[in-house]
Amino acid sequence: ALYEASQYDVYCWALDAAVNTQLQPRPNYMTQDYLDTAVGTDGSHAASSPSGGKTTKVWVKDMTPPTIIYVSSEALLEDTIQITLQLNEPGTVWCQPALPGVDAANVDVADIDATTYKAWIKGRSGLATFMQYVHNAYTNVDVEVNMLESQAGTAAASLQKETPYNLFCFAQDDWDIEAVNAAALSINFNYLAANVGGPNEILFAAASSFKTAIGQVTTLDLTPPVITISGIVSTETTVTVTLSLDETGTAWCQAVRTGFDVPTILEILDSNFYSVYTHNAMSPTPIMVSIIGYDRPRNSDNSYVTPLVLGTDYDVYCYADDDLCVGCKVTNGVSFATVTASQQFIRTLDLTSPQMRYIAAESIAHDKIIITLQVDEGVKVWCAAWDTDPLLDSAAGATDYRTMIKGKQADCEDNLGNQCGSFYVYDLDDIEDGSADGVSNKAQYDATKWKFNQDVDIIVKNLVEENDYPYIYCYAEDDEAAPNEMIWDAAANAGPRNVHTMGTEIGTVQTLDESPPIFTKLAMEDPTSVNDRIVVTFTLNE
Repeated sequence: ALYEASQYDVYCWALDAAVNTQLQPRPNYMTQDYLDTAVGTDGSHAASSPSGGKTTKVWVKDMTPPTIIYVSSEALLEDTIQITLQLNEPGTVWCQPALPGVDAANVDVADIDATTYKAWIKGRSGLATFMQYVHNAYTNVDVEVNMLESQAGTAAASLQKETPYNLFCFAQDDWDIEAVNAAALSINFNYLAANVGGPNEILFAAASSFKTAIGQVTTLDLTPPVITISGIVSTETTVTVTLSLDETGTAWCQAVRTGFDVPTILEILDSNFYSVYTHNAMSPTPIMVSIIGYDRPRNSDNSYVTPLVLGTDYDVYCYADDDLCVGCKVTNGVSFATVTASQQFIRTLDLTSPQMRYIAAESIAHDKIIITLQVDEGVKVWCAAWDTDPLLDSAAGATDYRTMIKGKQADCEDNLGNQCGSFYVYDLDDIEDGSADGVSNKAQYDATKWKFNQDVDIIVKNLVEENDYPYIYCYAEDDEAAPNEMIWDAAANAGPRNVHTMGTEIGTVQTLDESPPIFTKLAMEDPTSVNDRIVVTFTLNE
């Protein structure tokens, strides 16, 4: 059999039917020289005046479409897919992406059928024509596609990241080009009949089978997720951040003291407070990242975290990366600049009453008692003394312990003469919470007289000289917007938060006696009853 799309030299030889006188066959043969002589130089010679039997460069027509051979396919970028293929003969190939599911706006697999496949795969908009010439059979050729046409074929848009696509390819051979442009042609080529024809094109069945062989190819995701923080709340020991991402991924958050350096990404990851986010474009649902500590110091207990401190200002920073997409080597994480921009301010709640520790108490004058105490946070302190039971209680009213103790603040001051209720005992948080308390930086804090967990001297005055005061009570409330107060409970809940407990620890203190005695009686015999002495009779007021 002859081979398609091949040129042959054709030799034609003949003998006649001559006979001799006895009518026996005596044929005359064409000579070898005549056989090797060309027919002529153009088609007219072949038609009417051949000079010999040799015709060179006669084409055997190619009537078989090329075969597309699938090699590989992969996503190169977020918007680019590469298909590697071969043809079994030289030709031209076009490829076109299509969405796997039904889409009203853009090309999907159902749009490409036996009636549309050639035009749609070649591209109609002029913006999505992805073509490669195949110069040699069985040689790899790469076709890259990066646009998806609209159904109307008037526009095209870039492929979307992390999105699956099907790929259709169409091929035709270059038979017509090879035939017409051969280095040499026979004298009969296209003589009086244009019988070369067009290129051979694959059928829709072949294009559909090739699409199936490729399968779906998902574009890469090289873009980090976008973090949207929608809320942040706190308890005394936790901070909870509510956020969402624009794709499936994981978010980490860390809290640092306000004013501290922004944590590095590795520090945020090392704190290990995270939550996984599953993206649902139709019904996005935020996630919550719960921060239950400050950091995780390296020690023998890997579960230990440095606890957050109640009533403390923190800056919260978040980091996120996406899930590993198909074909990706690493996940995509947000930049440090994005982490810095995610800053959220939060103050942990302080719902706990201040704690007070009794250090000492003594009278320092006939009308003054000094009480030395400590508190565990920034507070205001009041103390009051009674020589009879004031019958304090915690019920609202005249005997309410807060009202009664604060009511004697005119007789209460620190050892600098500042009236109780007018000065603070400071803690480090006072540096951060604004300047209303007179402290907004470390230098101002260092210059203050009274600090938490250090001795504070409170003086109660205008007392009665040399008098027992068995009812000395001290009360503190912190500097929250709604202050947390020490309690009063004479029956239970004894401890450093209980005013009654503090009074019990102080006990009874007697004011000093600083007045000299005076006579209430002073008499003597005059003249004396004896000659060697004077007898004096007296009494004192003490």
